[in-house]
Amino acid sequence: MERRWLALKNSARNSANYINQKLNIMKRISLSSNLKTIAAVIVFCSVLFSCSQEKKDLKVITVSGCVFIDNVSMHNAKFGSLSDSGETSALLVSEGDLLLAFGEPDGFIGYIMYREEFGLHLEITIDSTAPGILRINDKIHSLYLDNDTELSERIGEMNSEDLAVLDLLYVSDVTGEDDIAALNMIAEANPGIGLSLENIDSLELVYEILSMFHPTCLIIMDIDLDSRISDLTANFENLELVLLGEENLEVGDFLNELPKLKSLILGGWDPGESNHIQFEKMSGLESLTIAESNIESLDVLGDLKKLSSLYLIMCDDLRDISKVKTFPGLQCLSLMDCDTLTELSVLKEIPSLLWLSFPLETSQADFDDILTLHTSLQGVELLGCENLTDISSLTRLQKLKALTIGGMEIDYKTLQQLEGIELIVIEEESFSAAGDEIAALKEALPGAQIVPGGGFCMGSGWILLILPVFLLAFGYRRFIRN
Repeated sequence: MERRWLALKNSARNSANYINQKLNIMKRISLSSNLKTIAAVIVFCSVLFSCSQEKKDLKVITVSGCVFIDNVSMHNAKFGSLSDSGETSALLVSEGDLLLAFGEPDGFIGYIMYREEFGLHLEITIDSTAPGILRINDKIHSLYLDNDTELSERIGEMNSEDLAVLDLLYVSDVTGEDDIAALNMIAEANPGIGLSLENIDSLELVYEILSMFHPTCLIIMDIDLDSRISDLTANFENLELVLLGEENLEVGDFLNELPKLKSLILGGWDPGESNHIQFEKMSGLESLTIAESNIESLDVLGDLKKLSSLYLIMCDDLRDISKVKTFPGLQCLSLMDCDTLTELSVLKEIPSLLWLSFPLETSQADFDDILTLHTSLQGVELLGCENLTDISSLTRLQKLKALTIGGMEIDYKTLQQLEGIELIVIEEESFSAAGDEIAALKEALPGAQIVPGGGFCMGSGWILLILPVFLLAFGYRRFIRN
C-alpha cells in the first residue's frame, strides 16, 4: 500500500513537473507571441495614424470674372491661372485654401477662402449698386471699406442679414468716424468675419479694429505691428487661417497661442531672426506655406503631426528636407523654385503624397523614380525643371487630375496621353507660342481645362510672366473700387 502511495506520489510529482515544464514553455511561447503581437500592433497603429487623417479632396474648379487667380496657399501668388476678360479660367483647390483674384483695372482684386459650398464654378462679380461689394455666384462674399464715405453710407443701409453672411472684410486707409461706425455695425452682426487689413497708418486704429472682432481669417499686409498684438489673443481664439508679411514676423509670437489655427502663410520668414514663432505649439496646424525664406532645414518646424500640406516656395537656401518623413499625413508638398535643393530621396518614403511640386534641379532619375513609386499622385507641378528631357513617366499616374508645367521643354505628345486629366496649366509664353500644339491638345483631351498660367517674377534667372502693367502698378493692393 505504501509503495503504491509512493508510486502515485512520484507519478503526481512527475506529472506536476511535466505540467510546469509545459506551462513554462507555453509562457515563453505566449510571451514571444505577445511581443510579436505588440510589435504588429505598433506598426499597425503607426500606419493607421497616417491613414486616420482625412484625405484631402483636391478639386479642379473653374472661375469667371477675373483675369488672374491663384491658390495663395499653394503658390503665394507666384504662379496662377490666366484668362482674357470674359473668359473662364481654372485651378486646383481644396477646402480652406486661400485664393487671390485680380480683375481688370476698373474691377477688383480680392482674397477668397474656398469652401466646398461654392461648388466647382466661381462667378466673381462686383455688386452693381456698390463697387466695394464682391459677390460669388451672386451671393455677397466680401466688402471693401476705406475712406470712401459713399461706401460707409451704403453699409449703413445694409440689413443685419446681409452683414451676417459676409465672409471677408477688407479694411484700408480708414480714418473717419463714419468708418468706425460702419465697422461697429459689421462687428455686431458678424463678429467672426475674416479680416484683411492694410495701409492703416495708425496702429491704435489697427488694434481698435481688431478688438471689435473675433475673426476666423486674418490677413495683414503693409502694417508694421508691435508687441501689442499679443494683448489681443482673446480675440483670436477662432482664427483658422493667418497670412502675415515679412514686416510682422518679429511679433509673430501671438501665433503660438491660437488653439484653432489650421493654415499659416508666411512670407520672408527668417528662422534665425523670427524665432518668436514656435511651430511645436501649433498642434492643430494642417497647412503651412513658407515663401521667400532663408530656411536651410525643416528641423525648425518641430513635430507637426497633423500637417497635411507643406508649401515651400522660393526658399533659395533650402538643402535638407529629410524632416518631411516625420509628418505622417503629408499629402501636398511644394518645393517650387527651391534652386539649391537636389537631395530628394526622402520623397520615396512618403506614401501619402497626393500633390507634388518639383524643385528646379530635379534630375531625370529622381523624377522617374518618384513617379514610379507615387502612382496615386493627383497633381504634379514642373516649373523651371530644365533637367527633365523626358516626362513620359506622367502617363503612369492613373489618378492625375492636374498638371502645371512651364520654364522647360514641353512634350505635347506625352500630354495628349494623359487621359482623365482635368486641368493642364501651361506657362503663358509657351502657351502663346504653341498655338497648333495647344489646339491638338484640346482636341485630344476634350474633358480637360487647358489654360495659360503665370505669376510674379520668379527666381533662378527665369521669368514665368510679367503680369499686366496694371497688376504690377497696384502690387498686392486689394483694388475693388471703380
